[in-house]
Amino acid sequence: MEQDKTGIVDFLRMLWRRKLALVSAALISALGAVVIVKSLPARYTAEGMLLVEQREPAIPELSWAAGSGAGGMPTSPRTEVSLLRSRALAEDVVRSLDLAARPEFGTDPAFTPWPEHLVEAAHKLAMDGLAWLGLRVDSEGDASRAAIDRTVEKLQRNLGISTEDNQRAIWVRYEAPTPTLAAEVVNAVMEQFIARELVSREQMTKRLHEWLAERANALRKEVEAADRRVQELRDRNALFNIQAGSLSAVLLSSEQSQLSNARLELARLETALATINKAGGSGGTAAASQEALASPLIQRLREREADAIQRLTGFERRLGSRHPDTVAAREELRDLRQQISAETAKIATSLRRDVEIARERVAELTRTVAAAEEKVRHAAKAEVTLDAAVREADAKRQVYQAFLARADQTEIASSQFVPARIASAAVPPFRPSNPSAGTVAAFGGFGGMFLMAAFLLLGSQIRGKIGSAETLTVDTGVPNLGSLPVVSGRARRLLPQRILDLDQSGTAETLRGLRIALQQADGRGALGTAVLITSPTRGDGKTTVAAALARVCAADGARVLLVEADLRRPGLAKALGEAPAGGMEALLADGMPFEDVVQVDPQSGMHCLFASGSAANPQRLLHSQRLADLMRAARRRYDLIIVDSPPVLSVSDPVLLSTYSDLTVLLVRSGKASRSTVAEAIRRFPSDRARRVVTVLNGVSPRHFDMQGYYSGYGRSRGAEIGRLPAPTA
Repeated sequence: MEQDKTGIVDFLRMLWRRKLALVSAALISALGAVVIVKSLPARYTAEGMLLVEQREPAIPELSWAAGSGAGGMPTSPRTEVSLLRSRALAEDVVRSLDLAARPEFGTDPAFTPWPEHLVEAAHKLAMDGLAWLGLRVDSEGDASRAAIDRTVEKLQRNLGISTEDNQRAIWVRYEAPTPTLAAEVVNAVMEQFIARELVSREQMTKRLHEWLAERANALRKEVEAADRRVQELRDRNALFNIQAGSLSAVLLSSEQSQLSNARLELARLETALATINKAGGSGGTAAASQEALASPLIQRLREREADAIQRLTGFERRLGSRHPDTVAAREELRDLRQQISAETAKIATSLRRDVEIARERVAELTRTVAAAEEKVRHAAKAEVTLDAAVREADAKRQVYQAFLARADQTEIASSQFVPARIASAAVPPFRPSNPSAGTVAAFGGFGGMFLMAAFLLLGSQIRGKIGSAETLTVDTGVPNLGSLPVVSGRARRLLPQRILDLDQSGTAETLRGLRIALQQADGRGALGTAVLITSPTRGDGKTTVAAALARVCAADGARVLLVEADLRRPGLAKALGEAPAGGMEALLADGMPFEDVVQVDPQSGMHCLFASGSAANPQRLLHSQRLADLMRAARRRYDLIIVDSPPVLSVSDPVLLSTYSDLTVLLVRSGKASRSTVAEAIRRFPSDRARRVVTVLNGVSPRHFDMQGYYSGYGRSRGAEIGRLPAPTA
């Protein structure tokens, strides 16, 4: 959020700096727009409204049967809009109004732009050349057709058709050089559209009638075929129904009843036969069976047997068993019993014959029932097929009847349907439709201003350079401690030597403010502050700023030690106008005492450790314990230790030196360093040391100053009038 806000602020500042260009672009654009509008001829716009009636067909299939396009039934006003824009309709309007012969139509410059004038002139010249050579002769018909084609194209360019969703109204607009011509064209377009729609509707109705007849005939044939199939199924499978149900089911029920009765009769006869056989086999009286008892003869014999037994008993009791009457009675009883046994045997024989007959009857009825059941099963399957055929025939008959009813309604509705009507006819407009000069000038001015602003923004984005301290802070997320103004040419190289002569200048005051900001950011108290000064790349002015900052701070009375840690390309001595003595290499490589290699600046009293660039392995020296001891001792003896190091994107020395520093000042040159370059330079430091990185924006143009960390100066005295504090002793 903060980054977006800063980007907007920078953009607004950039626009304010380029306000003259913006105003100039607005004025030029407004003037050009007014000149163009004034040079255009007067144009008149006529408007009419066409109301389209929409009615869906009673039968959905009629939508595709009627067709689409001019003869179809459109489902949206967008279709009518396309028809109104069609070339065929435009050609009808041109022919009905004879627009090709209207001079007011053909001479309107708005209908023939200058590129088309050039094309037509070139075409005419080519045709004349071919005709002169005898290679081409245009007939009168070809010329007339070409004129109509050009007129149709001009008509379509100036014809406007518009509508809105879910509305049946269509607005027709036309621009012409005269109000009468504009109204005539609009009305002619709407009338020709309605006429073409009526003709198309008649053709559509005719096709609908033909299709309805064909479809009805096809449905009727389908119904007849379905009825024939139902009758064939009935005849083939004998599927006839009576009041009690289907014929096969009734027959099966009757035969099953007969079979049940036959089985009961067989069981009764078998039981009687078994009883007779059992009685005879066990030595009992077979005549005691039910069948024997039912015989009248056996009943009479039983009665006579009872009388004989009674007489025999009486004779034996009175006369004795040997009496002739007793013997005669016994013989009579024996004869009667033999007759009963003989009669019972006849009954048993009759029962056996009846059992055989009953069994044959049951077997025959069983076969008959099985055959009837098979017929019933077959009939059931056939009835399923028949039911499906009947349902299909009924469904087709219902579809046929519904189609006939709806088709009658559709024929009536289509004959009475009006496709469109003119809701509002066009009238000649009484004022031109050209935009006013003031409106065009306002839009032109704003357009020119916006284009210029966009151009400036695009240029700023393409460059992608950091130009303000606020942008630097937001883009990097690192605190910015100050902004130094641009110093060009020889003055920049001599700045460390002349900074004391510019004691009350804005640059000197800004350096003093930078020193205070550094010490406040460190917050170490009694110990000195070690500050590492580096930059992303070469040429950012880190050595110049380090030397100038050290001299200003020392001249103000601070105990300052300036250490040149750039052992590869040393330049501090040259910047201060001193001769390099190679004290850093002697101290780190040879172990010489600090007092023997330190140099004192005669102008400010600061102490300096210069390098000569003679080290074979600079990083090994920077990684030695002697440098750590030097920095530890310097913190106790100096208020401020300024370490000048190589660029961080060139070598890794600054990353190593940051371990000995309390703060790392990343010097960023305005208008040179890109956002990605600065971000990569900060990323090179480990996370714990990256938190101690601060930035200083150098070389800021006066037009880009936002006064963040910058002091413009206030006093009038020169540096020579200010007494210098004594330099710290070694």
